[in-house]
Amino acid sequence: MDDKYQLLEERVQKLESEVKALKEQTNRNSFREKPFYSQKNYDTWKRNTPSNIERKATPLPSNIESKATAPNPVKPMQKSLEPTLDLEKVLIQWMPRVFMIILLIGLLWGLKIGMDNGFITNPIRVILGYSGTVLLAWLGYKQYINSRHALGLSLIGGMVALGMVTTFAAHSLYQFFGVPFALIINLVFVVIGIFLSHKLKSETLAVFCAFGAFLIPFLLESTSPSTLFFCIYILSLFLALFYLSLRENHKYTFYVIFGLFHITLFTFLNATVNNQETIIALTVLIQHLFLLLMFVRNKVSVQVFSEVLLYTNFLFGIGWLKLFNNSYEPYMYGGLAIIYIGLALHSYKQDRTSLQSVLSAISVFAVGVFLLSFNFVEQRMYTLLLVLESTLGLWLAFQFKNVRMICTSGLIYLLTSLFIVTSQPVYEFFSFEHMLWISFLTSLMVLYVAGYRYLPKHFSLRIKTMDISLTVGQLLFLIYFGMILQELVSYVDVTYAMALHLQLFGLFLLVLSFYKAYLWSHGKYMSYVGFAVILLMIPAFLLVPYLYGSHLEFIAMLLIELIFLATLIYFTHLVWKKKFTILEKKLLDKFGSIIISMQIIIFLFVNKWTFGISAQFNISSDYVYFIHSFVLLFFAFASTTAGRKFSWRWVRILGVILIGVTIFKLFFIDLVQVSIVVRAILFILVGITGVWYSRTLYQK
Repeated sequence: MDDKYQLLEERVQKLESEVKALKEQTNRNSFREKPFYSQKNYDTWKRNTPSNIERKATPLPSNIESKATAPNPVKPMQKSLEPTLDLEKVLIQWMPRVFMIILLIGLLWGLKIGMDNGFITNPIRVILGYSGTVLLAWLGYKQYINSRHALGLSLIGGMVALGMVTTFAAHSLYQFFGVPFALIINLVFVVIGIFLSHKLKSETLAVFCAFGAFLIPFLLESTSPSTLFFCIYILSLFLALFYLSLRENHKYTFYVIFGLFHITLFTFLNATVNNQETIIALTVLIQHLFLLLMFVRNKVSVQVFSEVLLYTNFLFGIGWLKLFNNSYEPYMYGGLAIIYIGLALHSYKQDRTSLQSVLSAISVFAVGVFLLSFNFVEQRMYTLLLVLESTLGLWLAFQFKNVRMICTSGLIYLLTSLFIVTSQPVYEFFSFEHMLWISFLTSLMVLYVAGYRYLPKHFSLRIKTMDISLTVGQLLFLIYFGMILQELVSYVDVTYAMALHLQLFGLFLLVLSFYKAYLWSHGKYMSYVGFAVILLMIPAFLLVPYLYGSHLEFIAMLLIELIFLATLIYFTHLVWKKKFTILEKKLLDKFGSIIISMQIIIFLFVNKWTFGISAQFNISSDYVYFIHSFVLLFFAFASTTAGRKFSWRWVRILGVILIGVTIFKLFFIDLVQVSIVVRAILFILVGITGVWYSRTLYQK
């Protein structure tokens, strides 16, 4: 025992001496690579040391020694972030696959030559094919274990392809095998390929085998294909490959088999005419529920089964369920909606927020599809139900802070809202369209209440943003009110022009009430919109015609326009006196432009009234020119006076310009158009008025 301890101590001492020697060698290397002294210290040392005296080695200073013994850290080179393309590596990966295809083509041509010359009979062809699969499998595995992975996998993939092609030829072309035997042989090749993909850890080989496995049913010839057997095979194949993708964590394998599952069923559905759609739909439903269950139980890695694929699975599921008879659709879609709602509630109770958010979002779509599956006589009933469903979904999403549910419910609500606004005008008071609009506006108010209650608290949304969003509801209500006014006016026996004036006046009174919305803490922007709508009504009142009905209607239309213009003048007065609460400072800074705009607006209304009165009461054209010129002159004098009194420079300038325009009109238009009697009266009155006004200006 002592000998063993002594031997162990000697080995430890030997190792310590070797480590010490390595350390000294490392220090010497670092000393040679980078001098420990600076040029300045070296020059000083050389001057102070005699050249003819033998110098003894002196110990280095501690600070210098530390620098010499401690190797300088080498800064790692920064790798380029941009990926570089290694052409040699790409060639190594793809060359075996390309040449494998070339080899197969060459073999096929060689077989064709042998068959054409009678050297290769049908049995020999089959034997050669299966022999080739064995050879390719052996060569591929050997190449793989020799670290030539790309070549090895290509040969193994060629083995699977050659085996399936050989089986197809033996079954379909030469009738050597029946359907069961051909199916078993094909499955054997696929299983071998999948086994090798598992053993060699190759997802590419697994994907290749998945393609072959889903292709097998189409390589078999049967006079009476069984839909039930086909669906059982496809579903079993999907579940088996799904298990493989989970076990090996193969993301792309799962995507491929998911797509192949639906493509295969769709191809079979179009290729057969045996009216077995229900079996296919049930197959998809089982697959859909299986994937949903695996996702809910957290059996699927996020890398394999992403959230987007869950939505895709739902869309495929509801699409395939359309294969059921129409009478069963509500039950199927209703059951699907109940399942998603139940799973969402279960996730909420388990405090799985992310899963609950996803399932709640899909539940909204599921309920929507369920509502659309009913066969209503009144097609717009779907719209009404979707409005109610999306409103409830948005309220719950606001309350439980579910962003995904906001997106799905919001999308449904947006589409139904656009449908109502663009294609459901209200022409009758008691109509389904009117009920749609009332439901839509009521839902909008409910959403505003929910938004103010939950959005600032749960999503940190600013109150200002919510206040701005109120203007959308305000404009929608104006559209609705305009349609109701049109419907109410249609019950009154008036001319078209009077009906337009009544509608504009009713809308004007409603918008005028929005002026006081600023008194509400959230109504600031509603006041802005109300004021903007009033400004937009100016051209509407100017362009709406009179159409010259009864005198009473004309006077009523004139009074409506007078009230509208008086309101504009009153608002201008409030801005001038600094009492207009909406944008007071900004409007006051632009008051010069405002007063000029009002001058132009009044001028346009005065001209409209002048010609309107003349046409309504059938005044002679001579007197129309007379009245119009006198009105223009009076308006010009009034503008000039107001501009001088209140120091409105541009108002005064425009008044002077209008005086010049009136004088020009007198000499070049009125002088030619009117009779000499009217001409004399016109010039006398205009001259007297001008002299009197000039006298007043002179006195001032």
